[in-house]
Amino acid sequence: YTDPVASPTGFPFKVLKLDDSLSVEKKYKERPRVCNLGYLRTPYLQESGKVGYRCASEPVDSWVKKGGAVQATEGRKCLCNGLMANAGLPQISPFKKMGEEGRYIEEALITAGDDINNCRKYMTEVDISEGKYEFPAKTVIDYLLGRFKEEYTAEANLYSNAGDAEDLAVRERLLAKASELNEKIVNVDQQLGSQRGPRLGT
Repeated sequence: YTDPVASPTGFPFKVLKLDDSLSVEKKYKERPRVCNLGYLRTPYLQESGKVGYRCASEPVDSWVKKGGAVQATEGRKCLCNGLMANAGLPQISPFKKMGEEGRYIEEALITAGDDINNCRKYMTEVDISEGKYEFPAKTVIDYLLGRFKEEYTAEANLYSNAGDAEDLAVRERLLAKASELNEKIVNVDQQLGSQRGPRLGT
């Protein structure tokens, strides 16, 4: 879903609803607010005339002391820490979650666009049956390369009779285009680890 207030920048942010993530309201409220990465901080003019930095996702008291409106902090989430946790690099907060002894370890906040359902095609039935909803990057790359191959092959088929053109100049242009497409197909096959690229139009 599109969360209109999650980002401290005010830009709408796509969030994937997952039980074990900060998309859950209860988990979000339990997280101790902190701005220790600061990638989305914005500059503001301090009373001293110097430039300071603040973030609507930082502790509310800190934000207000810097002249920010308390209303601007409502619903704001720390995208910096959430995205780092997504990448498997969760930061250890300087603060503790209420009721716990150890310092809080940042949790994920998965962002995904409207095509999230397409991720299903990259998952195996075995993994899904075991509750594993993940896939390696190579699976996506192979899928994209496969789509390139489909497009190149479809276009190359248009030149399958290029050698039959009566006009020599036209025939040479058509054959050159067919050769170019064949080279692209072979290149994709090599990236996919296959040498079975079709030779069309020659």
